[in-house]
Amino acid sequence: ITIVGNVSLLTYASKVSELKKGRHIEHPQLIYSAASEIQFKDLHPNLFMEVDGELIENSVKRMRVLSERLPLIC
Repeated sequence: ITIVGNVSLLTYASKVSELKKGRHIEHPQLIYSAASEIQFKDLHPNLFMEVDGELIENSVKRMRVLSERLPLIC
């Protein structure tokens, strides 16, 4: 999980290719974590989420990794 805080669009655009390659970027507004399940509470109306390259709506309240259904390359 990568949480991107308050960064400019220019900063995000300049770093997104590194993030997609799985590289960690040192920046005070980036938070990295790992989880098999995540639950969202009180989502901000302007929250954007990208999951596996797809932009999803902020109406998602819970996500779970189903590793037995999707082969992962680590």
